[in-house]
Amino acid sequence: MDNVHLTPDGDVFVRTGNGEYAATRADFLADLDAAGIALSAPFPEAPFQYAPGYGWEDIDDTGCHTMPDGRDWTDGDALIAAVDDLIQARTVRETPPPPPEPTYEEVQADAIQQIDATAERTRHRYITPGSGQALEYEQAFREAVDFQAAGYPEADLADYPMLQAEAQATGRTGTVVCDEVLTLHAQWVAVGAAIRRERRAGKEAVRAAATVPEVETTRDNAIAALEAL
Repeated sequence: MDNVHLTPDGDVFVRTGNGEYAATRADFLADLDAAGIALSAPFPEAPFQYAPGYGWEDIDDTGCHTMPDGRDWTDGDALIAAVDDLIQARTVRETPPPPPEPTYEEVQADAIQQIDATAERTRHRYITPGSGQALEYEQAFREAVDFQAAGYPEADLADYPMLQAEAQATGRTGTVVCDEVLTLHAQWVAVGAAIRRERRAGKEAVRAAATVPEVETTRDNAIAALEAL
């Protein structure tokens, strides 16, 4: 049966054969306003139930109803007729708005950050991360350069502590360790230069891109190039 119902708990129901609306009284009043439904008088505060053809029933705090009085309530009829509008207003209210689209500047800044992060991940495929580790590699390289320039003096290996540590740990000669360090360094220089080239070119392309789609395309191209190294 079609009816409008305000419960003792303060919940409003508008029930029809086409659908049912339910909300707290406060949310109902907000939905009423959002749906553009104007009542001829303020919506009641005391619990009641109204049904066309039966009339009005008062409800006490225990939920007991009086007998319907048979009178018509124009606003109640209007609410029943507008149940679809109330349901739509409730749906809009309960649906969180989508997050705002990021601005061009935000997309650009994020793209640059992603390119830098990808470059760092690519570096870590070739070297161990960490400033202390980097200093160790650099010291080993300097010793290897000096060791080679001195003619691979195995008897003086103690003067090259990084090379000596590697030689002792692996059971190899200082000469073998020296050549390996120099080879790996040369390989890293080539890879590092390629990473720098792709990272810098990608970031400059992102900065030059005029639109969000162009930024995203240049970002994706730069990331793909870095990941391919």
